[in-house]
Amino acid sequence: MYDRILKKCLFVMLFMLCFAPCAFGAQQNVYEEVNINFPGGPSYVQNQKDAYFTVEIKLLGNNDCTYTISYSTDDFETEYVEQFTVKPGRYTEHRLDLSELPKGAYDITVRVKEGERLAAEKKLGIGIIEFYEPTPLDMYSRIGITVGMTQKGGYEIRQLASEQAELLKKCGLFNIRYSSAGTWVSVEKLPGVYNFLGTNIYRDYYEDMNNIQFVGGSNGIALYKDDKGYQAPRTIEQLDALLNFQRAKLDRYPAENTHRTIFSVWNEPNLQFYWPNLPSAYEYSVMQKLVALEVKKRYPDMPIIALDIANGTNAVDYIKQMLDTDAYPYIDGYSFHPYSFPRDIDASYEPLVAKFLNISEDYGGFLDTYVTETGYPTPNSTQGVSEQTQ
Repeated sequence: MYDRILKKCLFVMLFMLCFAPCAFGAQQNVYEEVNINFPGGPSYVQNQKDAYFTVEIKLLGNNDCTYTISYSTDDFETEYVEQFTVKPGRYTEHRLDLSELPKGAYDITVRVKEGERLAAEKKLGIGIIEFYEPTPLDMYSRIGITVGMTQKGGYEIRQLASEQAELLKKCGLFNIRYSSAGTWVSVEKLPGVYNFLGTNIYRDYYEDMNNIQFVGGSNGIALYKDDKGYQAPRTIEQLDALLNFQRAKLDRYPAENTHRTIFSVWNEPNLQFYWPNLPSAYEYSVMQKLVALEVKKRYPDMPIIALDIANGTNAVDYIKQMLDTDAYPYIDGYSFHPYSFPRDIDASYEPLVAKFLNISEDYGGFLDTYVTETGYPTPNSTQGVSEQTQ
């Protein structure tokens, strides 16, 4: 009986030695480390022609191990499988090509197995695009994007700003518009005290890009409410406070490369949210002229654009009312936001843009026109396009 048990034990040990050499043997492997790595983090966007990921394995022991790598972008309804062998005592990196994936966004799952044992697994959202090839004329491009940034600092925000800058360049976008950092309400929390932390982050990572910077502000500031509770600048005290802020900003960030900067005065002043009195083209024009003069003292050749006006029933009339106040000599152009959601943007965009063009012809001649915001809103609500739909 004991002989039969001993023979069965010897058979099992021999079987395991022959068919599971990675885990068993006279000197079994004692350490294994498996890492699945994708480049391009934290957004993980790669150039299609050389997209890839790597599997890195460190193995200590006495036996070779054969690993199976599989990946899928559709929950393993289809999958790609590849095998390779790792020798112990070495650091081994295996690269898997993703260049055959069509351009797009994917949720990819990678599994690394040794036999039936799962050694590592990683799930990740990645993007495959065709990177833009820069040209010498890119510095003169006027195609760009609006970026948002909190005023808070810290490593996470700097990491985000760095990644945004690199990703924009990969997409061929060399113009940015600061949508929050450096505006009056975000910088001056105490009278005469200016915190430019958010703007510093922009300067660190976007200084080699063309940019549209807000001057003046982008909405009212509660520090300087007038006797009626209005926050948008219309009284002498409010206008003086605004100009003091603007001087401080120009002192802190001199425009060394004037060909790369356009100054934009305010944001959507035809909306009460951004002009928290009753919106007034006359009040806006007074403020715009004072800010323009302040900028032009230092940079007479730097373009100044007005309005960033919101699309709406009063938009064209608002522009005309501003130009009726002799604003034409104080601006080099004006800008508008032809949002059309939920209408089909392909059908509605061009007619929306057309209504904003050539308005200045009756007031002194052609002015440059800029679209500084457009597209689809993306809040997590019924008024936005969900991330899943995107």
